Amino acid sequence: MNDIHILFLIFLISIPVVFLIGNMMESNRNDKLPIIETNATLVNKSVEKLSRDANRYYLTFETNDHERLKFKVDHHKYAMYIEKDVGELSYQGTRLIYFKRITD
Repeated sequence: MNDIHILFLIFLISIPVVFLIGNMMESNRNDKLPIIETNATLVNKSVEKLSRDANRYYLTFETNDHERLKFKVDHHKYAMYIEKDVGELSYQGTRLIYFKRITD
């Protein structure tokens, strides 16, 4: 195997390792932050197309203090809510813990 093949192989192996380390660091930062509970309204749902078969899902909430918070979520959580839902939001850093709708 020549040098270019070895470099290419190292590059391919390093990509998932970098993503894994980044996710672990973000999770560690979130774990050190307090859990916050507040009333909020779901103001936006968005999808980022990553490839033909992969999407990234986001929910954006606005608190009663007019602070906007955007969370990356899985498809299941994304599908559970509709824009203008009002409820109790619980989060820790960039991690959405839950959103409990308030029904009239």
